Amino acid sequence: MEQCEIIFDRSAFHGRFFKHLLESRVKDAVENRDIVIYHTPVFIEETLVMYKSNNTRKTLKRQIPFILDICNGGFFQDFFDIWHLELQENNNTKSDFLFSKSKEKLFVQNIKMLVHDDKISQKKLSELTDETHLSKLQAYAHKDFYKKLRDEYYSTLKSELKTGKNKKEIFNEILYTELDIAGRNFIENHLSINNINVYEKWKDSKSAYPYLTNFLILLLYSMFYVISEPNRKIDVNAVADITNLMFLTDTNIIVSNDQGFMKDAFEFLFSDRDRKYFSPEEFVNFISSGNKFR
Repeated sequence: MEQCEIIFDRSAFHGRFFKHLLESRVKDAVENRDIVIYHTPVFIEETLVMYKSNNTRKTLKRQIPFILDICNGGFFQDFFDIWHLELQENNNTKSDFLFSKSKEKLFVQNIKMLVHDDKISQKKLSELTDETHLSKLQAYAHKDFYKKLRDEYYSTLKSELKTGKNKKEIFNEILYTELDIAGRNFIENHLSINNINVYEKWKDSKSAYPYLTNFLILLLYSMFYVISEPNRKIDVNAVADITNLMFLTDTNIIVSNDQGFMKDAFEFLFSDRDRKYFSPEEFVNFISSGNKFR
């Protein structure tokens, strides 16, 4: 049986879904290593940001210990750190992209202190998150930017569809013409790597740098999505969603209650790659029934 390696979207813990997870046999499955759960920086950041709010702090005090208890795989490093490790250090195994044991121990201790004592300062709380990194990405592809894309390119896409091409074919053509351009722009302007050799290295061997490559494909899809789905609401959390989905590079199940853009992006890009997208209820049923991954 292929190992079930799981990440979570924050929506999996909203409302009644946390109760489903808490009352399930997830903890038993974790202790038995039937499943391996990793936490992504996006998931942890969104959880800790919610903790800052007095309106949600009581709920988060119940959730965070459970979230820490079920993490038997480890915590992924910040996505910017992973991209730098890929491009500049030539690291390419999952263990390279996880917190070291000492860093994980300190990180967990600080979060537990936050929950149990509630004496941690706002400064210390901010140090536990990398909000600036996610904000930086969200500024790169914000709602107005997506709206402009839709306004400018929808008629062109509509004409393409009338020729008999399907959306997959059109998107693959976009990847062929735009992926290298997007990669160069991102490496030089957002990763602060002004070394042409780094870009050329990525361009000539994209599969050797799967985290960055998957993110750029997801980013281009998020742009394609707003053009190809003109009646859908523009999702202001799209960048957070695609950054979280990027971690399916080294895992094979994401648990999410998002039934909008994130699920559509998964189905378009990952559903034929031995990956699963479970709602919280589907995940609980999957664990309870002892189903195999395939």
